[in-house]
This record gives sequence, structure tokens and C-alpha cells, in this order.
Amino acid sequence: MTRIPATELPTGAQRRITVDDEPVLLLNHEGSLHAVSYYCSHMDYPLEGGTIEDGLLVCPYHGVGFCLKTGEPDGPPAMNAIRIHKVTVDDNGDLLVTANPNQV
Repeated sequence: MTRIPATELPTGAQRRITVDDEPVLLLNHEGSLHAVSYYCSHMDYPLEGGTIEDGLLVCPYHGVGFCLKTGEPDGPPAMNAIRIHKVTVDDNGDLLVTANPNQV
């Protein structure tokens, strides 16, 4: 689990963090918090800087969209899903990011 102050992730921000030794991209899209694999499953390029369109995080390099709920790609060239992690806000307003043990 990784904890960061919510003030460090304003609306529209993206930030690389580490959760259980894995690089993770933490996003605040219009107040909705998401944590996903930092690297695209297609070529291991960073997803940081990608846009969010219709619930998909779009890779800035090859245009593949990954569903922010399931991690599944919307088509080639990516064939594998990215990991989706749990984001919660504690009583102090800190963001807690927990690795999803059900995804490899």
C-alpha cells in the first residue's frame, strides 16, 4: 500500500508512484481517482501523459485505450490488460493505493 496526500494529486493530474515495488500511474480525472499499471502492455512505454476518453486511458505512443475499470485494451496493438489498483481516501484525506491481488 502507498499513501500520498490528496493535495498532491489535483484534478487533471497524473503521478507515478510505487505500490509493492510496482510502478503505478495515479490519475485524478475530473475528481475520479484511478491507479493503473505505469507501463503499456504493448511495448512497455509509459502511460503517463495519456488522455482519458470515454472511460479509457489512451496510450500516448500507440493510441491503444485501456478501460479504467477492467484494464482491458480496446484493440490492437495491445493484446493484454493492464493492472487496475484500488484507490481509497482515508479519514485524513490521504489517498491510499493498494495493489490488486486478483490481477497479475
